[in-house]
This record gives sequence, structure tokens and C-alpha cells, in this order.
Amino acid sequence: MIFEWMHYLRVAEEFLTEAKDSPNEQALLRSAISRAYYAAFHHALAYLNDPNLNHTTLKLELNRRRETWLFNKFDRMYRNRKWADYRESRKFTSSDAAKVIKEAREVISRVTPSSKS
Repeated sequence: MIFEWMHYLRVAEEFLTEAKDSPNEQALLRSAISRAYYAAFHHALAYLNDPNLNHTTLKLELNRRRETWLFNKFDRMYRNRKWADYRESRKFTSSDAAKVIKEAREVISRVTPSSKS
């Protein structure tokens, strides 16, 4: 069975919902941001047909292809994902996580194989 990266986006949405009034709010919001980013990241790898790209080379490839909209979305999502994973002093809100989830959903919609030209 092949893992479907879309499940990460669903988990991100579940984490966002669970975060409200949870003593683990920051962990859930940070995990939601990270999972949403990775859902979009893996869909983009499939779109570019290159599973060997990393976070930096993905953005470089999008830039090379003049995929400005995608580049900008990934740049924002990547920064938020790094902050969520590595900056303990940063406090995230439900709005922050919801924004990354929305951007990930937009990216996934844009890069799904049926939308590739």
C-alpha cells in the first residue's frame, strides 16, 4: 500500500481542531503547520517528477521554472514550518496554523497531476 500524502493535510486539520482549549495547544498547532507543509511538499515533488529534491532545491526548481506563485507559497510555508519545528520562543495561533493549512490545500490543488499542463 502506498502512503497518500493528503493524509498529512487531514491530520493537520485534526490537530488544528484539537488544539482549541488543549493543554498541548502549541504542540498541536506546530504539528499542524509541519504536517500541512509536508503534504504540500510531497505533492510538489510528484508535480515536478523529482523525488530527490530537498526543501531548498524544490524552491530553486520552482524559481527556475518561473513558477512564482508556487515559489512564494512554498517560501512562506517553509519558513513557518521551520519556525514551528525549531523556534521554541515563537508562539503560534490557530490563525497561523489555519493559514498554512489553507496555503497547503491551494498548492495541492494547483499541483495535482490532473492540473499539470
